[in-house]
Amino acid sequence: SRYLVAQVEAGAQAVQLFDSWAGLLSRETYREFGLRYVSQVLEALGSSGVPLIYFALNAGHLLSDIAECPANVIGVDWRLPLDEVSERLGGRFVLQGNLDPCALLAPQQEMERRAQEVLRVAAGLPGHIFNLGHGILPDTPVENVQALVEVVRGASVRNR
Repeated sequence: SRYLVAQVEAGAQAVQLFDSWAGLLSRETYREFGLRYVSQVLEALGSSGVPLIYFALNAGHLLSDIAECPANVIGVDWRLPLDEVSERLGGRFVLQGNLDPCALLAPQQEMERRAQEVLRVAAGLPGHIFNLGHGILPDTPVENVQALVEVVRGASVRNR
């Protein structure tokens, strides 16, 4: 938490806590060794005034527990559709995600179709930040990333 507080003091306008191993834990183990500490870290930033983003990879089975954490935004991997995640979180969080990073390895038309589907589902949510459901894979062509950015920008302009 001290590191994230220092980031905010240095000018960060939002912070994200990545929990890449959360999905390997059972609910009981996550509550004892994950959620408790995630909550402590995020609570230490509660008065900072910046959005707090929490991302737990492969954690669909933990959503009812994650709903208790003091984040403003929940990052979502690609394994569940955003509308289902939102419902399971009680509809109270902005969601970030959740295009499968492998979509960027597909032909451009398929990548665009999948990105548009994420955007379509997200349109009915309380809030959404488009993102991949995890990091960019090493073999991802730069041109595909650039094309994805244009798809998302185009959707943003149409939705204003």
